[in-house]
Amino acid sequence: MNVAETEVEVQDTVYDYDVEDKDLGYVIEYRGNKNKAINLLEKDGYEVIDSIEVINRLLIKEVDVTPDEFRPVEVYPEIVSIEENSAVYPTDYTIPSDSKFEEQWSKFAMRLPQAWRDVTGSSNIRISVIDTGIYENNIELEQFVNRADGWNFADDNNNTHDNWRDGIGHGTQVAGIISAQGNYANVAGVMWESELIPVRMFGEDDSGTNWNLAESILYSAGYEVGGMQIEPVDIINTSLGGPADVSFVKDAVERAYSKGVVHVTSAGNDGRDGVDSLTYPAKYPETIAVGSVSNRGDDRRPIRSDFSSYGDGLDLVAPGRLVWSVHQKDSTRRVRGTSFSSPQVAGLVGLMLANGINPGDVRDILSRTAIDLWPREDDYENGWYVQHGYGLVNAYWAVNDVQEINMLIQRESGETIRQTTIDLKDDNFHIDEIPHGEYTIEAWIDVRNNNTIENGDYYATTGAIEVTEDKEIELILEEIYN
Repeated sequence: MNVAETEVEVQDTVYDYDVEDKDLGYVIEYRGNKNKAINLLEKDGYEVIDSIEVINRLLIKEVDVTPDEFRPVEVYPEIVSIEENSAVYPTDYTIPSDSKFEEQWSKFAMRLPQAWRDVTGSSNIRISVIDTGIYENNIELEQFVNRADGWNFADDNNNTHDNWRDGIGHGTQVAGIISAQGNYANVAGVMWESELIPVRMFGEDDSGTNWNLAESILYSAGYEVGGMQIEPVDIINTSLGGPADVSFVKDAVERAYSKGVVHVTSAGNDGRDGVDSLTYPAKYPETIAVGSVSNRGDDRRPIRSDFSSYGDGLDLVAPGRLVWSVHQKDSTRRVRGTSFSSPQVAGLVGLMLANGINPGDVRDILSRTAIDLWPREDDYENGWYVQHGYGLVNAYWAVNDVQEINMLIQRESGETIRQTTIDLKDDNFHIDEIPHGEYTIEAWIDVRNNNTIENGDYYATTGAIEVTEDKEIELILEEIYN
């Protein structure tokens, strides 16, 4: 007896967390007669969608004015107040209190609230931000910045302050995505704690050269450069690139790789259809090249950002549009570009290392655990697609090094006939030598490997089905979210 072509698919529901697109509505407090209050609101053009009479509350669709400008509160004595109906999340996920966190769609898309249950960062993880510097005294970063190890290779001095384009602060924004302090102020970084090394390779006039880049990479990796030497970092982030394949930059990248440094870099912002426009150093196989996705795809799945470069050598994608980060001393700014998808992955690598994962395993784990974004086209080979690489990084699976899907076949009586595992990326599985009869087939991913099915795990069951020879069975694993 053979059950053939059992298709196992993992269906991600993460995009339901896209708060920016989700109309949660507003809550109105009324006094007196409920129906009169409803009539007054509808008279002003508002749609009432639910009510809780015991506390005199009505739920209306989202309004196009601020609560302070809501006319019925001023005009009708029956309408007492208005407040937002904000989102609530499972208590076993870790949600920071930062004021703009609900607008950080990227953190939900990458499954960071799930991952943060296990690890939020570590001061032992050293990350070199090779960029325009980091703004001095930024309230969410400065406690993590090691300026003593930083250097300015553009101007050959120790000024690592970020005054790029009169304070716009490219390097500061990159650093904020990596490691803005969570539960603190405005936004949360991927890591909430780290050691950030500001290595500045762009001068006051915005200039930067491949020579500066090579120096910065080697210096970060612990090589002596210009008589200076520091302890090697764990991670390098380069949110930059150029069209030229330069031998001395390639040599620097290879030298850093030989030291075990994980080098994450941006794919580039020249996303022309049908054009392999990946920049250097992203094209070098020793780097992890990251493209950008935007949260505007069909079926609530992100799509490649129209500006994002792609092609041979692209490894992964991460959110790079409508991304919030820190700005100057204590403000925030929304940014776009693969410059800001790369630090999402650099921060995730930091979480992985903080959770005990070996640096040499990082690339394989990120590729294996990435969320498949489809489509299954001719150039989709071995889980890799030219526009997405291996897919959207999945922080929860990556920090837990998820490897397999569990399968269980039982009789109606509860007797176990077969229990086995399949590789995470297998989507077809053959179950051999099962007698004809009625069975229940279950599949699940125990993400934290704690023998408990909990929120954040994935599960599917066929229920009781009749199994005959060569029967095709489809199982779609969905995230448990209660």
